[in-house]
Amino acid sequence: MSRLGILGVLAFCCPACAPTGGTRLGPPIASVETSAQRGAAVFASNGCGACHRPNGIKLTGMNRHTDDDLAAIFETPPTGMPVVELSIDNRSALFAYLRTAFP
Repeated sequence: MSRLGILGVLAFCCPACAPTGGTRLGPPIASVETSAQRGAAVFASNGCGACHRPNGIKLTGMNRHTDDDLAAIFETPPTGMPVVELSIDNRSALFAYLRTAFP
């Protein structure tokens, strides 16, 4: 298939590849990754599971805590918990994960 043919197929099939006013099959594909899924990645990548695991320090009742409550824990962590610097987006995603995984 020629380069032009491939571009035509991409423009027809992929909304992001279609030129303005081009043919599209439907609305742009939304990200399937939820905030909680991103939060699970934040949890894993920051080593939280090293302590917060089934046989370790349990996390329960996360639905009872507001974002401000959880943020306070990160700003002044309990003894033994390291300070973890997170962007606002990563912090929000982590909180969504905590509420989902440890209701």
